[in-house]
Amino acid sequence: MNEFKNNKTLQKATKQKAIKLLSAGMSKTDVANELGISRDVIYDWLKSEEFRQAINIEIDTSTRQLSEKLSQLDTNAINAIERALNSNNDTIALKAALGFIEARKTLSQIDSICTRIEELEKSITPKHFIVDNTNKELLESAKICAKSIKELGAIANKR
Repeated sequence: MNEFKNNKTLQKATKQKAIKLLSAGMSKTDVANELGISRDVIYDWLKSEEFRQAINIEIDTSTRQLSEKLSQLDTNAINAIERALNSNNDTIALKAALGFIEARKTLSQIDSICTRIEELEKSITPKHFIVDNTNKELLESAKICAKSIKELGAIANKR
């Protein structure tokens, strides 16, 4: 462990790996085990605003990349559905139509979920929570989940 503290290059590379793993949602304990360092090192790094910002930047970058990939997949899927709907084969066209109708039902359900999430967000105040790290992390995870559902619903509704 002493070698780790004295080796800045090793420490920098390990920090970068930790940023990637933490931003991917891995627990602090699992990151420490994966990198062969103590959890205390992870917690020390997390005290640094720069380290926390690097994690947030990595999360934002990954989210943006995934969103772009999803958007491209949406376009590809829509094009495939259009080709199937316009198929000269009635069986293929019918299956595509039924699949499309089922997808629209799912989108309607997502819209309902988004509306309910918005209602809950408005009704929840800080007094509803005992503010500790566990609840903060759960609340942040719920907000991220809600945001993802809303974004998927918005993307789908554009189509």
